[in-house]
Amino acid sequence: MTILIIYDSVFGNTMKVAKVIKESLKANEINIFRPREIKKEFVENADVIIVGSPTRAFSPTKNIKQFLKRLPSKSLSGKKALVFDTRASIEQVDSKLLSALVKVYGYAGETIFKLLEKKGAKVIAEPEGFYVKNNEGPLFPGELERAAKWAKELL
Repeated sequence: MTILIIYDSVFGNTMKVAKVIKESLKANEINIFRPREIKKEFVENADVIIVGSPTRAFSPTKNIKQFLKRLPSKSLSGKKALVFDTRASIEQVDSKLLSALVKVYGYAGETIFKLLEKKGAKVIAEPEGFYVKNNEGPLFPGELERAAKWAKELL
C-alpha cells in the first residue's frame, strides 16, 4: 500500500499532525508533502490519500483548495482518502457568535471531504478535527497521540 499525505500548515500544528500520522502508519511507501511540492506521479501511484489543513476562516488554506481543484475530474477514482484539520476549540474561545458561524460554515475538513469526493476518491471516514489552543496553538495535550491512533484504526 502506498500512502500520500498532503498537508498545509500556518503555525506548524497541522504539520505536526501530518508527521505523527506518517510515523504511526505501516505501508510499503508513505510520502508526505505540502501542495506545492507534489508531483503528478505521487497522486497517481497512491492507494490512499490523506489530506489535512488548518481551518482558516472556516475553510482549508488557499494552497489546499487550489491543489484539489486543479486535479483532473475523477483523477482520484479508486483511491481511498482520509481528511483531517486543525481547529480552535469552540468551548475555549467561548464565543456565541463563533459557535453560530461554525454551525453554518463548518471547518476545513468538510470542504476537503467534498473536494476529494468530487474528484472520485472514496473518503472512508468523516473528517477528524484536532484541537489547538486559541488560534495559533500549540495543540492540546494528547492530540498528537489521538491523531496517530485515528490513522492506525482507519487504515
